[in-house]
Amino acid sequence: MEFKRLNELGFDPRRQMGEIFADGFYELCLKFISPDKGKLAQALNHIFDLQQFHFAVKDSDVMAFAACCTGKPPLLTLNKKTMVNELGFVRGQIAYFMLNRVLVNHTYPFEIPTKTGTIEFVATAAAHRGKGVSYDLLTP
Repeated sequence: MEFKRLNELGFDPRRQMGEIFADGFYELCLKFISPDKGKLAQALNHIFDLQQFHFAVKDSDVMAFAACCTGKPPLLTLNKKTMVNELGFVRGQIAYFMLNRVLVNHTYPFEIPTKTGTIEFVATAAAHRGKGVSYDLLTP
């Protein structure tokens, strides 16, 4: 297992990130959007600002990822057209509205000072959960 930033990967991790994110957050909040994890993954793989993410990888397999930011939350971008195309008109509109509110425009109940770092969107692929992969990714 190796720990890498985007410029060190040599491949686009978005498809795998969408799958990991959809699977990891399905029970918590995403199952209400669609019962199909594959469609959810496809609808979500465009949202990540990859420059802010760190990855645990083995070969070209993304095992885990986390966004590490300084002074601001990670930038996520939701494309309404993509959400509607992947999930259908009604589900896509609902997903766009809900996720935009919760993920993109969320606020904290406290102020984050400019020079303070944050760690967000920590997710581990199902096959690698319980093995300390995310812990190792976040441990210096």
